[in-house]
Amino acid sequence: MAVQDSSQSPVSSASKTLEETKEGTDLNLPQSEQNESPLPPRNIHGFRWTLAVVAVVSSILLYATDNTIVATIQPQIIEDLEEQELLPWVSVGYMIGGLVFALPSSKVFGLFDTKSLYIICGIIFCAGSALCGAAPNMACMIIGRIVAGIGGNGMYVGVLTLLAATTTDKERPTYLSLIGMSYGLGSIVGPIIGGAFASHATWRWGFYLNIVVLAAFTPVYLFIMPTFQPRPGMRVVDKLKVYDNLGTLLSVAGLFCGVMAINFGGTMYPWKSGQIIALFVGALLPTYPLYKPWYLFGATCILICGVMFNRVNTMTSDAYIYGFQVLLGTGIGCYLQAGYAVILGVIEMKDMAYGVSFMLFAQLLGITVGLSVSGAVFTNTALRELRPLLPDVPDNQLQAALSGAAGEFLKHLDDTTREAVLRVIMLSINKAFVLCITAGAVSIVASAFLRNKKMRT
Repeated sequence: MAVQDSSQSPVSSASKTLEETKEGTDLNLPQSEQNESPLPPRNIHGFRWTLAVVAVVSSILLYATDNTIVATIQPQIIEDLEEQELLPWVSVGYMIGGLVFALPSSKVFGLFDTKSLYIICGIIFCAGSALCGAAPNMACMIIGRIVAGIGGNGMYVGVLTLLAATTTDKERPTYLSLIGMSYGLGSIVGPIIGGAFASHATWRWGFYLNIVVLAAFTPVYLFIMPTFQPRPGMRVVDKLKVYDNLGTLLSVAGLFCGVMAINFGGTMYPWKSGQIIALFVGALLPTYPLYKPWYLFGATCILICGVMFNRVNTMTSDAYIYGFQVLLGTGIGCYLQAGYAVILGVIEMKDMAYGVSFMLFAQLLGITVGLSVSGAVFTNTALRELRPLLPDVPDNQLQAALSGAAGEFLKHLDDTTREAVLRVIMLSINKAFVLCITAGAVSIVASAFLRNKKMRT
């Protein structure tokens, strides 16, 4: 597929292919799209290519792990750093960092060398992780989480862009599925790793681990990983002129203020979330390339699970909950990660970074707003109902109990009060899942308007 210079006309750009070949590990795009079985647009193969893929996919695993690792180390963080009223920002701050950088990163990765940007973002991610691990107070922890979110988002966009640029249309969904599976696996093992460090060492090693792993892969990033120039021949000065600084500033400020408004409205860190199964859908897309059914099926699963979780009570069996968690993960997997394969199959190579970043922005926006809104609904509903039941318990203690930072709270209540408190918590969770029902219904309607066509394979 051709890489087009933005200064050329669409007609002349479409008729040209990239003829310039660079030394070392620079990307060499195929000279023709007419071949039935085009060679992969890269000049590293075999073990070197496998090592490069493992290295970049490992960074996605770390990015996802950092998103959920705080779920099981919150009590230890509060014990060491105190300031439990700021606890929601330990999780939300990470998503904010990624969200506000999502749109700016699309422009940056669409102009400059992808490999260099990926390495810079990895350094930023490590710096944020180091700040979190060494944080003497909650303010430093939150700043570190935001910085790590920015770096992690950049790595995510960089990996998607590199894999999309160095694979053929046919093999691309399979490689992108590795990203989905690594992200799903990271989301699952994050709380496990956090709990293990908190129990046997210190919660701070949950963040230092990122630095150790990325440092081990540094030689691969520097000397083996291929490069990709989205705008070859374009001067740096011209690239900087194209970049929209004012738009970037406004988007970052607007998104940051919007999320702060939601969180200052009363949200707390949500209850322990279900673990989502690894997403294998991307690997199946080449076999079943009609993408509309994937979206319709996935949205239907989400709607059904939202309704079922809305009916959960204290007598609901574990099998019921785990079963619908698996179904919910399947529904999400049908179009959460598949969206990258779809959009990269219908856009031009020159717009690849923009498409990837736009998809990532939409996902991060949904996750951030979803966490904030559902957390606000859960916390505010529970506090309103718990105050009459526990009039002598201060609000900050109730909030700590709802956020999971006071695990012994229920043990000190008598049986009658404990049952009443559990019913209130379950009803609050039920209301939070109304958001899931709404999302599933809207997704079904939106999916119905998709064109029933195949991706390029």
